[in-house]
Amino acid sequence: MSNLKDRVAAKLTENLRDQRKFIEENLAIRLHRALSWLKCAHQYDLSDPDVAYITAWVSFNSCYEADLTENLSERDKFNTFIEQLCFVDTNQEIYSLLWKKYSQFIRLLINNKYIFSPFWTSVRENNEDWVKKFKSSNDMATHALKENDTALLLKIVLDRLYVLRNQILHGGATHKSKVNREQVMDGKAFLLEIMPILIKLMLENAQKDWGEIRFPIIES
Repeated sequence: MSNLKDRVAAKLTENLRDQRKFIEENLAIRLHRALSWLKCAHQYDLSDPDVAYITAWVSFNSCYEADLTENLSERDKFNTFIEQLCFVDTNQEIYSLLWKKYSQFIRLLINNKYIFSPFWTSVRENNEDWVKKFKSSNDMATHALKENDTALLLKIVLDRLYVLRNQILHGGATHKSKVNREQVMDGKAFLLEIMPILIKLMLENAQKDWGEIRFPIIES
């Protein structure tokens, strides 16, 4: 499986190299960075799932990372990014991944309060405010599943996985902890499968506006 992932990443790298002179520089840099971190995640896939999870997130951030000088919030930019990806996904590759391969994982994910951000806010503030928010979010996810709303479902899944990302990256979890092992393993597997799809969609739709990158290359 690892060799297959490596071949997919190598093919995407080759496609990017072949098309680089024809596509906008911001996008070329963005995808080059994303592929570099995806390859890093592959290297740690079996040996260190925590590192693989984080580097897969860096790959995602490389695709999504955008200049925030425009009059849009981070959340608005994130939502626009996900909606645009799903819009250009005419072969429904994201849909197939969510519904056909990871539907059980998603059902478990959305019912896990420990990767729901308001839960931890309520723990710190010693209240139960998270309960209604959790039910509302889960109802939205269930509705998205029933209505085949790929964009909404993907937003919810990534929101939950982002909480897990924060737990690891900000020292809120032990390295190779048994407590969160299932979420890390399943989340890592999902990210490693969806990232090549996202990179491929962006490369195939290079004419779309994917935004200015926040940290461009500065020639000295």
